[in-house]
Amino acid sequence: MVSLNSVEVLLFEDHVATIKPDPVAFSIARILLAAALIGAPLAFGAVESGAWMSLVLVACLALFLWTLGSVQQSAVKFVWSPLYLPLALFLILGLVQYGARLTVDKWETRTALVLLAGDLTFFFLAAQLFGGANSDTQDRFGLAILFFAGALGLFSILQFASGAQEIYWTFDTGGSNFFGPYGNPDHYAGLMEMLIPFGIFYVAEHRGVTTALALPVLGVTIAVASLLLAGSRGGLLALSVEILIVLALGWCARGRERRGLLAVGFAILVAGLLFTWVDPGSVAKRL
Repeated sequence: MVSLNSVEVLLFEDHVATIKPDPVAFSIARILLAAALIGAPLAFGAVESGAWMSLVLVACLALFLWTLGSVQQSAVKFVWSPLYLPLALFLILGLVQYGARLTVDKWETRTALVLLAGDLTFFFLAAQLFGGANSDTQDRFGLAILFFAGALGLFSILQFASGAQEIYWTFDTGGSNFFGPYGNPDHYAGLMEMLIPFGIFYVAEHRGVTTALALPVLGVTIAVASLLLAGSRGGLLALSVEILIVLALGWCARGRERRGLLAVGFAILVAGLLFTWVDPGSVAKRL
């Protein structure tokens, strides 16, 4: 028994000794990736050519940093996702259309391929840099996304409630409908329905209902209310499906997660009340 325990301790100590902190290049790449994904929506959704080209360049730089970090640690830790297959096939389809001149507008197809390649690079880097990260890094990333969703939602609600006719009270949209920093309310709703699940699961995974849960719940409340005020029926449908998925997962969850879902339900209820308070009536009529 003594010898077996000694071997187990030696193996454990040897395993601990081989664990090395992430290379600095990985940390810089994570910060760069998160800053780009947070900054892009603020620049009118990065729809301008200069904005999305900047995103593509950031994606290339982050990919270089990930490669450099892999070289520094003398190992490539590849995080697999089944979504790589359909995404790769879609990219190949576009390349075949472009190379065989099967597209109606070759310039537009080339532009779309560049954008798609940039999106795929961001997707790949997110999986590698955050999917393989430790729980503390993932927790900080989730909290940052939740804070961003709440802050952007608060700005959008204030801009809407003030009756502003320009984005940021400065940039004229030519009389078109807009919400938040987006010239299209549906695009804003599309952003929010991707961010809100981060906040919902962060709250649901919280250990018990405590005062530390107040700010995350507030962030989810504001984000959901802003999505409703955008008046996007597609966004409302997506949010409804997400809530049904969360409820289904919560039904199978343990007691701690179920208690967290109570906080999520409270946040959604308050978001509905905030929506009815701010909405002049036109948004509810559209929905």
